[in-house]
Amino acid sequence: MPKISIIIATFNAAKTLRTALDSVSGLQMKDWECVIVDGASKDNTVEIIREYVDADSRFRYVSESDKGIYDAFNKGWKMARGEWIYYLGGDDQLTPHGIPDLLANECPEFDLLGGSVFLLWPNGRQKKQLSQGYRGCHQAYLTRRTTIQQVGGFDISYKIIADFEMLTKLAVSKKYVVANYDIPIAYFFVGGESQKLGSVFTLCKERYLISGKHHLRKFPLLHFLYSFFRTLVVRIVHKALYTNR
Repeated sequence: MPKISIIIATFNAAKTLRTALDSVSGLQMKDWECVIVDGASKDNTVEIIREYVDADSRFRYVSESDKGIYDAFNKGWKMARGEWIYYLGGDDQLTPHGIPDLLANECPEFDLLGGSVFLLWPNGRQKKQLSQGYRGCHQAYLTRRTTIQQVGGFDISYKIIADFEMLTKLAVSKKYVVANYDIPIAYFFVGGESQKLGSVFTLCKERYLISGKHHLRKFPLLHFLYSFFRTLVVRIVHKALYTNR
């Protein structure tokens, strides 16, 4: 059985996918598998995937219509055979030693292992971000498959930050143990749906709904307004400083 299952959700990802898959192939460990869940891409994504599947049996894939990235994420962990689950973006990249170094710290009582990621902006800026408890990019975490199964996977009613809702769900349950280490495991490209200016309202709405679902907010309207304007300002500043090459 593979130690870790790396899940990649794709849709028309041909321009960036080879970099992600090459980084998986370059992992400095042998007991891994990579499950690629494609949403019926219209470009040559599937042809690229088949090249890797034919070259290495540790790659597997499915290509079919889905209800979005978190539906694909759920399909991925259900298909997985590994003890640990890791989600890699189709435009992101693993470090060669990050996952094996992080797994070297595993203990039976740990349900999540949090590392760190390098955030990359389109203009080349790079910044390391550490996981802190349950807070951080989902690309910084390895999660036991049984843990994801116990909480029912990702709630696909959230279109942008169901990964945040998952971490929140694990945190408030107080049943699951997380261990954090300053071990860079991936390069995360800052440019996905949750980073777009047009997604600010939806992002804040989902944060608001998640905080209400898990009884985390005290002042609902103020919480939403603060989150909306703070996020909007941050996105504008990032777009101005880091997007243009």
